[in-house]
Amino acid sequence: MRRFAVASALLIMSSAAVPSAAHADTPSGSTLYVSSGTSSQCSDSAGSGTQATPYCTIEAAVNAASPGQTVYIEPGSYPATTITHSGTAAAPINIVGAPDYRHGSFHQAWIGYLATGVSLTVSGSSYLNFEDIGVETGPTGTVSVSGSSHITFDDTTFGYGVALNAPLAEITGSSQAITIGHSYLVESHTPAVVVNGGSAGTVISTDYLTSTDSVAVSLDDAPGAVVTSNTVRAYCKSGLSLGAASTAAVIENNMFTDSADACPNGSSPQISVDPAASPTATEDYNTLAVTGTQPYYDWGGADYATIAQFAAATGQGAHDTVYKNTYTPVDSANSAAPGESTTDLLGNPRIDLASVANTGSGPESYFDRGAFEIVSPLQSAVFLASASQAPTGSPVTFTAKGFTGLADGLSYGFDFGDGTTQTTANSSLSHTYTQVGTYTATLTVSGVTGVIKKSTLQLAVVPPAPFVAAMSVAAAGTMTAVATNKSTDAWDVTSYTVDFGDGSTPMQAAVSTPSVTHSYRKLGTYPIKITATDSQGNTATTSQQFTTAGSEYSAYGPVRILDTRHGIGGVTTPLGANATLRLKIGGTGAIPANVSAVALNLTVTNPSGTGYITAYPDGQAKPQTSNIDYSPGLTKASSVLVGVGSGGEIDLYNGSSGTADLIADVTGYFTATTADGYTPLYPARILDTRSGLGTGGTKSSVGAGKTLTLTVAGTDSGSLPASGVNAVALNLTAVNEATGGYVTAYPDGAATRPLASSLDFAAGQTVPNTVIVPVGADGKIDLYNGSGGTIDLIADVQGYFSAGSLDAYLPVAPARLYDSRTSGGPLTNGNGPYLQPLGPNPAINGTQSTAAFVYNVTVTQPTGSGFAVVYPGYGPIPQTSNVNFAAGQTNANTAIAQAGANYTPDNTFTIKFNAPSGNSAQLIVDLFGYFSAE
Repeated sequence: MRRFAVASALLIMSSAAVPSAAHADTPSGSTLYVSSGTSSQCSDSAGSGTQATPYCTIEAAVNAASPGQTVYIEPGSYPATTITHSGTAAAPINIVGAPDYRHGSFHQAWIGYLATGVSLTVSGSSYLNFEDIGVETGPTGTVSVSGSSHITFDDTTFGYGVALNAPLAEITGSSQAITIGHSYLVESHTPAVVVNGGSAGTVISTDYLTSTDSVAVSLDDAPGAVVTSNTVRAYCKSGLSLGAASTAAVIENNMFTDSADACPNGSSPQISVDPAASPTATEDYNTLAVTGTQPYYDWGGADYATIAQFAAATGQGAHDTVYKNTYTPVDSANSAAPGESTTDLLGNPRIDLASVANTGSGPESYFDRGAFEIVSPLQSAVFLASASQAPTGSPVTFTAKGFTGLADGLSYGFDFGDGTTQTTANSSLSHTYTQVGTYTATLTVSGVTGVIKKSTLQLAVVPPAPFVAAMSVAAAGTMTAVATNKSTDAWDVTSYTVDFGDGSTPMQAAVSTPSVTHSYRKLGTYPIKITATDSQGNTATTSQQFTTAGSEYSAYGPVRILDTRHGIGGVTTPLGANATLRLKIGGTGAIPANVSAVALNLTVTNPSGTGYITAYPDGQAKPQTSNIDYSPGLTKASSVLVGVGSGGEIDLYNGSSGTADLIADVTGYFTATTADGYTPLYPARILDTRSGLGTGGTKSSVGAGKTLTLTVAGTDSGSLPASGVNAVALNLTAVNEATGGYVTAYPDGAATRPLASSLDFAAGQTVPNTVIVPVGADGKIDLYNGSGGTIDLIADVQGYFSAGSLDAYLPVAPARLYDSRTSGGPLTNGNGPYLQPLGPNPAINGTQSTAAFVYNVTVTQPTGSGFAVVYPGYGPIPQTSNVNFAAGQTNANTAIAQAGANYTPDNTFTIKFNAPSGNSAQLIVDLFGYFSAE
């Protein structure tokens, strides 16, 4: 139990009270229980107080208590309480809260929750001991003791409520022998403690007291007050003041702190004593903060700026000290001071630090000043080894680090886990293991108080082996490399550096981050070098070549490279049913052999049955996708952006029971060299001859055999730059055709119109096709009407290629992302899927910076005419189209769609019907690749 050395005998309760046993100072069976919990069957009627039927209020339990009994308060919040009952000197009443099993400012039992006035009032009572409770600040105060005697508060907390203009504790009305010890009185804008009304013999000991706007301890009329071993913090105000009637006061062993450096007008004296009280007051063994230029003392009407001046003039404070940003002066208090406790605020015993000279006085000259005893210099300690893995036969150094505080004759016990132990004053030892295995080493740090800290760590011991640097390199997206450290050593590898070979600063990483990622600004092949370092400072190096996965675009033609009708491409017969045509791309004409993807306009003509064409890289398995769907006797065209096999070829599969002629016109190709990158745009219409858009406002169809010149650069409200556009991705649509025919799109300024088609149509059809068209030096393209009648043309821009863009193309194995026929059924007007290609449909090697996706979008089984739109998931539906269809038709088209801006890039697909009521259609979406700067 804690004991205070005061003149009158005070019984201080033990903090070891537990619910199932009576308090240590009361006979067995003499505990009354209080519970506010909703699960308890509490009652304030006669016969209550058992654990089964506790009292509901503290007041009712105390009123029913007999001298010597304990009122045990279960965890919970309790209303404002007034106590007028008393114990006796031989048998006080003990009012004990549920212990928190640690000393400090947190308690399980709180008084004053939603209090309407003072939270705890003790009036006309005597011989009461309060322990392990918190009292919350009420609107007019926290704790009030009036006309009472021999009341003790121990291990309590006053505050943490609404801080109003009332002290946390007020002792008044001629109260006698009131003690507040081992307690926190905090969060106050008013004094933490006020003693007035002639209340005598008050003891304030081993407390932490704060006030932000007022003197912390105000002894207005408090004869014989004792203020001992407290830590007092008053912000810019006096820590303690004695009024005229507070005679025979003792102020010793206290720690006064302040934050005067932040006070705009300086601080008040830390100790202020009225002239009438100063002749009988005792002040010594206190430590005062260095806070600026204000005096330390206001004593008897005079200010003293230094301790020496004060001691010389008054005979007081001979052992006072000052401090700033250092530990509380240790082993320097007066253990014989009235009210001095044998334990500190946290319950720690008083400790004699062997490394510090004792400068205190009394029976034990090693007590510390203030509320907290420095029980150990060890504030923190870390147990380290020079390696976490080591070979047999090599020494490993074990070290205790991270100490702060005072040296105190510490000893270090090392248990290396292999049966070897050693205790030494050295904080570091080396040890050599002779057997392979995993060992748990233990460090035990001991001081004058016994074991202070015990720490363990594990060490793997392996056979000796050479240091080998190794790594793996993989592509992530089109322009990004991921280097993974795979170096091995008998010692643990602690860090590594990766030089990605493009002049960028090498990246340093710890082994806890096994992989590092780097994005290249230019396509190419780079040497990647890794340098690994082990725990002994040894290094090892290895390197690998890495080629960026992405490709950039080179405009080409358009040039026809396949026409089975005329033997172009080396094929002289139609493609047979369920047959595959292998078409040479790399090395054809001026196309380089290392081409990775090609942009084609693919046309089916003279089909003898219903079917589809699937384009895919040669050497890969035929995917379950399609690029063109056709019917007997019709000519249909569609652009494709398809990867090229390692042999420079693509495959064209005829999924039909009949034959068909195929035509292929190249508009560009992709290689893993720096050329033109892609910049996607939000879909926008830049041409509509029906309204005059793109034609200077003149509504004018394109005549038979005529050419429309369309300005591309600088259009789409400025989204397309005025210069540098080398090719443009358009969805080109023909409507209102007078006869069947075709459209050829090519760069303006070309010497001759190429023998190629971009769009094939029959009379009266609405036919779209996505085309990538090289742009002339003047920023324009030409659209030639190869038919015998007039047509209207519509062009919706999807993006452009330029030397300034960083987005490179990566073809993927064609994959079906969505098919409403097997996922949800037909779509009605305004509806469509929201797809995230980087997610599970399927998992492609894209990144969160993917800029655009290449889809083939097919509409089948429509019950009415309409169109489908693809657009980024974050925006409104654009006034454009990607696939146009009529009732009963199956139509497909390529869409080069800007990715959405969400965490996982996305796109939205919407079906719109011209006469929406009751119509529906099925939608199929296939993925062919993506553009990304990574």
